[in-house]
Amino acid sequence: MRTPEHTGVRFLYFVPGIIWFFLILFLICLPQSKVPEIELWWIEIVKPDKFIHAIMFGIQAFLFILPYKKGDTEPKVFRRKIVFIGIVVAFWGLATEYIQLQVPGRSFEWMDWLADSVGVMLVLIYFLRNKKIQPSNH
Repeated sequence: MRTPEHTGVRFLYFVPGIIWFFLILFLICLPQSKVPEIELWWIEIVKPDKFIHAIMFGIQAFLFILPYKKGDTEPKVFRRKIVFIGIVVAFWGLATEYIQLQVPGRSFEWMDWLADSVGVMLVLIYFLRNKKIQPSNH
């Protein structure tokens, strides 16, 4: 018997998101001495690390939301699930900042977490506003 929120989403669809999760974990656990230093004059002005944070966590949210697009999920349930995923991924970004406190040469940065959250929010907005990718009722 199906519950009202049964999605029919196969676990296999979540594998890319799980792999991406562990890639982020690996990258944030690299000591600062292992991170390549890029010395270009515009790097200090543009601060691309914030864009990288937004992209990494935006991709994380995207990869965990995408399986629900493929599943048989009602639009109302779909919206609730993607908002929940967005909150969880934003908290994952916060957790990564705390994890970095234990990594040599790394530190907690509120602006990194803000960038993570902005990336997640952009993905949520995309899914919430783009009617074409919301699942259809069967």
